[in-house]
Parts: sequence; C-alpha cells; structure tokens
Amino acid sequence: MYAFIVPGPKQADLHRDGRFALHSFPCPDSEDAFYCTGTVQPEEDPATRQSLAGIFVTERSSLGVPAPGPDHHLFRFDIERCLLTRTTGHGDFAPQHTTWRDGGR
Repeated sequence: MYAFIVPGPKQADLHRDGRFALHSFPCPDSEDAFYCTGTVQPEEDPATRQSLAGIFVTERSSLGVPAPGPDHHLFRFDIERCLLTRTTGHGDFAPQHTTWRDGGR
C-alpha cells in the first residue's frame, strides 16, 4: 500500500521511526473497528511517484484536486498485522475478533 503524506508531525514521525498504526473511527451504530500495524519505507522512485500521483488526481477528478507536491512524501506501507472487530451494536458482550499476521515476518 502506498500513500502520500502531507508535511507535518506524521510525516516526520514516519521518517524518524518507520512504524505505523492505522485504525478506524468508531461507527455511530456499533463498536465495529479495524486496526493494522506495520512499517513504512519512503518511496523515492520517480516513475512510481508519477504513476501514483496520476491515479490520485484521476480518483479525485470531480473535486479538481492537484497532484501531490514535492513536500508530500510518498511512503510504501508494509502491513504486518490486522485486527477486525465486529459487534452487534453498542454494549455487545461477545464481539467477534478476526486477526491476520503476515506469514513472512
């Protein structure tokens, strides 16, 4: 997975540490959740950056979003672990958890 990260604390953290954790926001009608962790690598290949910038702009063509600038750094996210929690609603006493771990790590 790749992502352009805007200048700021998160971009600096990724360059400094290289680990990430992504999680979903709580749903209004349940306590379902998704969480994944792993490591990142800055992607420096100009052809990869150009290709992904084109996809980024095309996907947002109705909004007129410009291509990411040079200060938007491109990172490759290597997902190592995931957790999916499914519930029947708020206060579910038996949430269902599904975990995944990259078998190569």
